[in-house]
Amino acid sequence: MNARRLWPAALAGGVGLLLLGRLVSEGVTNRLWAGSLGVAEPLGAMAELKAVLIALAFCGGAIWSLGNLYILARTIGSVQVPRRLGDLEILEQVPRRYLVLAVLVLGLSIAGVLALLAAEWWRPRALWDTYAPMGVQEPILNRDVGWYLFRLPWLIALQRFVLYQASVLLAVMLVLYALIGALRIRAREVMASHLARTHVGSLLVVFALALFWGYDLEPAEHVAGLTGVTADTVLTGIRIPGARLLAALALLAGAATAGWIWAGRAAVAVVPWVTLGAISFVAHYVAPGVATARRAPTTVVNETVHARQLQLAYGLSPETGERTALPTRADVGGTPLWDAFAVAFTLDRTLPGRPWDRFFDPHLTMINGRPVWLAVRELDLDAARRNDPAMRWDQVHGPTYGRTEGVAAVDGVAISARGLPLYYAHLHEPPAEAPGLLNVPGAAFWFTPAMGDFAMAPADEELQGIPLGGRLRRLALAWALQSPQVLSDRYGPETLLLADRAVSRRLARLAPFARFGAAYPALVQGRLTWVAAGYIWAEGFPLVPEASWRGRPVRYLRLGFIGTVDAISGASGVYLAPGADPVSSAWAALTDPLIRPAGALPREVQQALRYPDELFRVQVALARQAAGAALRSTEPHATVGRGLADTVVRHRLRAALEDDRLRVLLDGTMTPEGPRLDRVRLLDSASVFGTLPLAQSFARGAASLAAIPGPLKLAVGPSGIVGIQTYYADPGAPGVPPWVAEVSVGWRGVVGRGPSLALAAARVAAVAPERPAEADLLPTLREWFDRLDRARSAGDWEAFGVAWDRLRGLLADSAR
Repeated sequence: MNARRLWPAALAGGVGLLLLGRLVSEGVTNRLWAGSLGVAEPLGAMAELKAVLIALAFCGGAIWSLGNLYILARTIGSVQVPRRLGDLEILEQVPRRYLVLAVLVLGLSIAGVLALLAAEWWRPRALWDTYAPMGVQEPILNRDVGWYLFRLPWLIALQRFVLYQASVLLAVMLVLYALIGALRIRAREVMASHLARTHVGSLLVVFALALFWGYDLEPAEHVAGLTGVTADTVLTGIRIPGARLLAALALLAGAATAGWIWAGRAAVAVVPWVTLGAISFVAHYVAPGVATARRAPTTVVNETVHARQLQLAYGLSPETGERTALPTRADVGGTPLWDAFAVAFTLDRTLPGRPWDRFFDPHLTMINGRPVWLAVRELDLDAARRNDPAMRWDQVHGPTYGRTEGVAAVDGVAISARGLPLYYAHLHEPPAEAPGLLNVPGAAFWFTPAMGDFAMAPADEELQGIPLGGRLRRLALAWALQSPQVLSDRYGPETLLLADRAVSRRLARLAPFARFGAAYPALVQGRLTWVAAGYIWAEGFPLVPEASWRGRPVRYLRLGFIGTVDAISGASGVYLAPGADPVSSAWAALTDPLIRPAGALPREVQQALRYPDELFRVQVALARQAAGAALRSTEPHATVGRGLADTVVRHRLRAALEDDRLRVLLDGTMTPEGPRLDRVRLLDSASVFGTLPLAQSFARGAASLAAIPGPLKLAVGPSGIVGIQTYYADPGAPGVPPWVAEVSVGWRGVVGRGPSLALAAARVAAVAPERPAEADLLPTLREWFDRLDRARSAGDWEAFGVAWDRLRGLLADSAR
């Protein structure tokens, strides 16, 4: 055989072998990784379901595409290509095998592209069999809301696959039949051969049935929010009836097309299809717009149903009211004084490690009833490369740059007499001013949030990794990781390969049906353990507004799982979250024993659980949308303390909706029953200043300080809402830490300042009078006006600002 004909086949075969080898090596590596964690069976079942669905989609698409193309190819006697030799033009017949090859390539390409749609089918297909009614019906189509989570996604996936297959092949056949002259338009009449009419007509019938299926699902898609329309009278009066009319017209168009196949008159099919297209345009675009212009649409969902749906979809609780009162020192004394950026900066300066070590993202936790900042040293690989440009592969993937060490614990409230932080060496002992690391078991951490690559570790019974083993296993691992160094003789068969060491990525691979948030540290029996929230989401859920989460639109977002990873060994677990939603519970049942029950969570992890921050941000955005566009939301911040509706001291995420006053307070905390969000509308909001005026008041008093302000925090207790802000002095000298220069506490325009939180709060309580009765209001106003005038005359602008803010609060109270 001619070598020129062999090399394309050899090249294609070589590329195919490389792709096949990569797929096989990745499959082997995934199984070895799952086996090292003891979850090979459930992860293997999910991978098998995904592979089977992709294979079925490809095989079905290939049979459909090749079958249709083969029918066309049988009608072509020969293909001739014109060629010119000098002044002569000759026709050269293309060999039949080239035509067959073209059919194979085109058909398999169409099948391969459309089979990509099946890559995410395994999630809705797995949930299909677990559907159980949730006992709540939406009021428009009267379907159980669980149907939209467990059944609708799989129906939509199948309908779109059928529609794409039918439409793509229909378009390809129309073009090809037109090219060979079997289908043409002459004198405004569609002329087609018998075979072309039968073939194209059959594809049109399949296309009509796919459209009918889509129109039949369209009302449910509208109600689920997948089409972006609102639940109003236009939906119930125009869009849903229009979808049902279009479904009937699609069946009529399919029947008319069958008549064209039988009778041969194109007008029989053209008129229904043109009618379907015109009415589809009117029903989707013209009629809704006209109806909206003539009469503003009204919502068809009452407030009770809307609040219930929001709670089901996002865990967003209804608003409650609460009146604020005078703060005391006990209310704010447990509020964290230190802020995360100041803790990280201080630790990097006072506890320097290797040049490439950094304390990233300290996390606030509650230990023994006190707020404590936990921070773990992380590897900054960019800094390591700058420090050592000649670093070797074995250093990057070995102990030199592949692990880190060091945990610091800083008291969140207490400071020394000089305003410096207090460090814990042992959590059961009082903190001290001398900088030092927390005494935890284990010399080094292989698994942290910042570890993004694999590592080679010596054999250790505690580490959960993949033993390199023999040559074939090494070859598979090296091929999957694209690292031939794995084959080096410097690594023995007992050497462990530690893969997926970044915590959130490791957990996402362990539970691929969830998405995990940023990991935070906890101490479990003295060992460092990473904890991360696992989220369950859906794009469609009935009668709720759309939210943006990780750059995608969602209408259902819940905390479903809690993931844990041991920082030393890599031992990982995924637990059902307390108060988990039905979808998460279904996944737990499907993947048993991968997902452990919530009651199996270690006690220390339960105590360290934080409210899921990504869910909280979505809830804040939705609450702001519901409260009105004029309100702005404050940046969420972590704190430890009480709430207006929950008086237990817990770790909390807190934010507020405000204009110049605080209007709504959102307070999220984890309870043994699950996430709890309190959304409190402040009935006394007229006398509770917003964070912006409060920060301006603080800034006036701290203008003489050469200090860096921290973020403003809101403390809540039985006596009211208080603003707290810490100011830090930075000497700028290497090795010298910053210290707390001043703490500002504000309530109702009264500002107290001091070197500590307790002293500043005490000054507020001492200065702020109780709210006066109406009869005593005028003398009180006169007293504060006199203070204002004396401060202006003396040039004491700090006292002037306090008096001015207090006068504003009293006048606002009287206006109420």
